[in-house]
Amino acid sequence: MSRRRKRKGFVLLFAVALIALAAVALAGVARHSLLQASAALRAEEDLKQRWETLSCKRAVLARAPELLDSLDRGKASDDPATDLPPSSIALVARLNDTEYELVLADEEAKISLNTVHSVGGREAVDALLRRLHARDEMVVFLRPYRYASPAADGPAFDSWGQIFDLTASASLSSAPTALRPSTTAVTCWGAGTLNLACAPDTAVAEVAKQALSSPTIHRLIQNRPAFLRAWKQRKQNEAPGSEAPEAARNTRPTRRSETNSKEAAARREQPSWLNDFLDSLALRDTERKVLERIFSDRSDCYSLWIMRRTEKRSTCSLCIASWTGPNQIELRDFLW
Repeated sequence: MSRRRKRKGFVLLFAVALIALAAVALAGVARHSLLQASAALRAEEDLKQRWETLSCKRAVLARAPELLDSLDRGKASDDPATDLPPSSIALVARLNDTEYELVLADEEAKISLNTVHSVGGREAVDALLRRLHARDEMVVFLRPYRYASPAADGPAFDSWGQIFDLTASASLSSAPTALRPSTTAVTCWGAGTLNLACAPDTAVAEVAKQALSSPTIHRLIQNRPAFLRAWKQRKQNEAPGSEAPEAARNTRPTRRSETNSKEAAARREQPSWLNDFLDSLALRDTERKVLERIFSDRSDCYSLWIMRRTEKRSTCSLCIASWTGPNQIELRDFLW
């Protein structure tokens, strides 16, 4: 009798153990299935984001000069200061029920940190960032390329990670929020010159002080809007009547790259807004040569911040577009 009871107890214990083992196995299978489903949803979301981001870049960067020009033509001109072409524009786009915040900017309307470094080294870059209050939001941590020095050729910086400590933010995803306002006046890209036609007054003053006195800089900044307005009006009046609308659109300094270096050189030899403006300032030869080297009246480099916000997560990317020829754009992407 006791043996039968022992056998029944053993069978019951064995059955309970099998049920527990099966439950653990099924739980593992269910967990694995959930992970696979979550990974599939994440991959689908990432693919959707990539295509939407690519659509934004193709729609905006390929038409960057036209978008900024259209904003210039559409604004009021009561205030002489508004005659300066805009250097940035904020846009909102909606793709597949997802809202994107876009900020398009002319990188050659900003001060080139590579140019500053080539002249004064790390100390000059650090001092400039301090004067422009770029340190207010970000921790400056300069890491130029080893080969770069004031006497060497080649860029010292080609990413914001070489300028700021992006890991010093509360989280890496919050770095763009602090980075954007810190980089509105400076850049790591472009030809190294400053587009005098649309650069803000603070940038013009910073760049011009290496060649001009304070009174001359004040005169340059004060005369710039009115001269540009008169120059555009004169070019518009010189255009034939049938072509006046198109000519009016082309009176502002070009933002497109020329076909090759020979065409670029030929264009620089032609009368331009910058040449006419420098003539009007009656500068000394030494001053003019410096200004011709540090200023330009064209742009070939643009940036596009793309912010995507959903209920699940927020992402941010920065794309730098450089015109290398007609309909030829070189892109660089930075993702957070």
